[in-house]
This record gives sequence, C-alpha cells and structure tokens, in this order.
Amino acid sequence: MSILQKSLFHPNQRLIFYTTKTLLMLVKALSLRHSSLILFFALCFTASNLFAQDKSGVVLKAGVNSTIFRNYNATLISNASAGYTIGFDGLFYDNKLLIQPGIHLMTFPRKYTHVRAAFKDVFTRPDSTYDYAFKLPVRLGADLIDLGFFRLKGSAGFYGLYSHDGIYLKPKDVTKKYHVSGGWTVNVGVILKFLTIDLDYDSTFGRPEEDGPLYMRSLSLTAGLFF
Repeated sequence: MSILQKSLFHPNQRLIFYTTKTLLMLVKALSLRHSSLILFFALCFTASNLFAQDKSGVVLKAGVNSTIFRNYNATLISNASAGYTIGFDGLFYDNKLLIQPGIHLMTFPRKYTHVRAAFKDVFTRPDSTYDYAFKLPVRLGADLIDLGFFRLKGSAGFYGLYSHDGIYLKPKDVTKKYHVSGGWTVNVGVILKFLTIDLDYDSTFGRPEEDGPLYMRSLSLTAGLFF
C-alpha cells in the first residue's frame, strides 16, 4: 500500500487489511484442511470489527408506565395510573463507568386501572383525563454483561419531575396541584445490537402524607433504538 492509501484507512480498517493479508498468506502455505479453519476465523475477526460500534450513544424509547400517587389501596401494575413513557437516554462511557442522563415525557391517567389498559386506550382516552410531566433522571452505572453485540446494563441515581400544567390529586376531597417533585431511580436495560429494552423504577423520597409533597412510585417498561 502507498502512503496515501494508508492515510485514507481508519486504524481499525488497516488492522483488518493487514490481518486478512497475513492470514491469506498462511492459507497458501498450509493444507486445505487447515486453510478452511483459518479462513473461518479470519471471517469472524473481520465481521466483528466491521460491525463493532462505539458503546456510547443515544437511546430513543417508548413504552408504558404504572404509577401510584399517594393511594394506600393501589398497587403497581394491577391497580395504578397506567400511562405512557417516551423519551431519550444518553449512554456515555468513561472507561467502565456508565453516565446515563435522560429526558422522558410521562402521562398519568387520573383513573387507576391495570397496566394492560394503557395498550387498549391509547387512541380512545380523552386528553383531559391525563396529567403530564417531564422526568429528568441522571444515573451512574456499568455494563453487567458485555458481549459486544449484547449488553446488560444497570444504573442508579436521582431524578427531577416537572409538570407545567400540574398533577392533580384529591386527598380528603380537596384537589391539590403539584408541579415539581424528585426522588431516586434505578434502571436495568438490555441492548441487542441496535434494539433496547429498559425497565425503570422511580420513587420519591419519604412516605405519603396528606399535607406533604408529591409522593409517587413508578415502574416503566420501554423498548427503543440505540444509535
């Protein structure tokens, strides 16, 4: 290769080129039986480098959530506010440390149902029966399993919650409106090539109090794309 040709190649591409060239030279020197084995490993090596991607990126995801607001008789999934979640997560790696900020738009129906009702009512439920809020989590974590094409990650941190129109609750027959809240959050996610599945659990600090700040617990299941 000329100096100009070398400069046009990415370092990974040059590594692939020279490795493949060396292996082909070995193939000529060995018997056909051993050559097939060497070619197989050469193809595996080349494919793994061609399809390798940077671990850092962005996840666009959407799914459903089940949320409880200061309701002693409610239970997550089976009897809670079954809404939707859509948003972005950033995945930024500093060696093995994962930094995972995000911004998620969440909806909270005022009527409590089983979480599967969220799938049925996506086009039929009037907008007026929803409350809306933006969740902004910042989490730190790491890859628990990293096989290149498959990753299992875990992270934990804190989040802030903001609702421009407010989240309406009615304790003791008095309607209260909450605009801001926050708490702690945990995430477990799977990345398979460019497909993702995430499970988020969020909780405010403290216990539910009639005259206290907004209390909520939420479980979100989302699927998305990694790019």
